[in-house]
Amino acid sequence: MELKQYNFVRGDKLFSSEKMSVCLVNWNYGQISEFMHYHDFHELVYVRSGSGIHITEEGRCPIHRGDVFLIKPYSPHTYEELKNLELANFIYRHDSLEPQLLDLRESAGYRSFFESEPVKPGRLRNCSRAVLSNEQLQRTEEIILQILREEELRQEGWMCMVAALFLQFAGIVCRACPASRREENERSLKFRRILNYLDEHSGRTIRLDTLAADFGLSKSSLLRMFREMLGTSPIDHLLNLRLEKGARRLRDGSESIIEIAVGCGFGDGNYFSKMFRRKFGVSPRDYRKRFIAAESMQNLHRQFAFPSDR
Repeated sequence: MELKQYNFVRGDKLFSSEKMSVCLVNWNYGQISEFMHYHDFHELVYVRSGSGIHITEEGRCPIHRGDVFLIKPYSPHTYEELKNLELANFIYRHDSLEPQLLDLRESAGYRSFFESEPVKPGRLRNCSRAVLSNEQLQRTEEIILQILREEELRQEGWMCMVAALFLQFAGIVCRACPASRREENERSLKFRRILNYLDEHSGRTIRLDTLAADFGLSKSSLLRMFREMLGTSPIDHLLNLRLEKGARRLRDGSESIIEIAVGCGFGDGNYFSKMFRRKFGVSPRDYRKRFIAAESMQNLHRQFAFPSDR
């Protein structure tokens, strides 16, 4: 169906400056519906309160507080059956924000919500949707109030502040997408498998590029995963794992220190002793002596302990 039969809203009428990449329009519809219309900009819509029906030529979709949906350029739409509907419309120029969106674009939430086949003039499509949690709702309301204040005061750097606040909201939306939650669950499962693999093979030589490839990751992705999940690197985690196992073998058996070093993946007794002292504050030999002495003292106490009075 031809777009010319609908009302057209131009983006340059809403932006007060050509330098602006984002603006916020807060609409309180109450009970009054509007005409079918389309526009030449992206519109990220957050339902602040009330309810209604969002209508496109592809169908009708109920909307309620906490819903977020994306309306792309040249997508005719309107709202009906309104019940005190209040919307926060984040209107943005996608091209000017694209460099700042690079980090978000790697997420499944961004791909499922913001990316899809581009809308061509004369073609219709439905909008992407997400539902925010209570915590995300609270943060979104704070962002809206901050943006409205920046737009009102227009102090130095206010347009940059508005764009930065919008990017925060875009990040919230990405995390709220079901695809993002699925990816996070899959990522956590993969990470647990990597940790299990390192635990089972800690005594062997492990190369980061090989480890990453075995789990379908790049080396940089593997490093980022460990940094985000554990706050450390795979190498430091493996070193700590080997030292903990070395300490356990010092406590549990009579193996020589060099045997323990080789068995835990060090290969060099001196390097094992150096790293062990750095972590535990004593040499492997002194660690074993102290443990044996402490264990002997506990056995002595148990031997001469008197039963408690009843």
